Amino acid sequence: MLDLLGSSRSSPGLVGIADGSWWQCEVVGEAVPKGRPRGRIRGKTVQMYTPERTEIGEAFARLCWVTQVGVTLLAGPLQVRIITRKRIPRSWPDYLKNAAARGRKRPAGKPDADNLAKTILDALNGVAWIDDGQVVDLTISKRYAKPGESEGVTVWVRCWRAKYGEAPF
Repeated sequence: MLDLLGSSRSSPGLVGIADGSWWQCEVVGEAVPKGRPRGRIRGKTVQMYTPERTEIGEAFARLCWVTQVGVTLLAGPLQVRIITRKRIPRSWPDYLKNAAARGRKRPAGKPDADNLAKTILDALNGVAWIDDGQVVDLTISKRYAKPGESEGVTVWVRCWRAKYGEAPF
């Protein structure tokens, strides 16, 4: 039995898929960037905590992975691809809406791509993989949702092997 925060009572075992197939998960809704850690004074000590919005976003991403894929705990080095889709603002003129829908305009502002990726990577610790330190190849892309597409995040994960090749840079 798995609770919302990802702890399980039974150990699912480690999985390593050698054929290079991808695991895929859809997280529907607004992408939540990783928030800065906060601190509060408790007596003579400072207690650090994660903002609630970040915790909720991580818990939802974890829940989506578990319901769509299950607890996989992939072993070894991993390759991760993340695509975030943001809603096209209604206030934009038609020429900007059309450019965004065709992929000719991208959301270059906030939230930062690295903070979006960090939320997903931290959320899937102990559910998709043992630790996000296993990720050796990470690609993240921010796009506007096309007409008919929902706002959200798509995550692909596979075991990395040298035979799949690496980027030439």
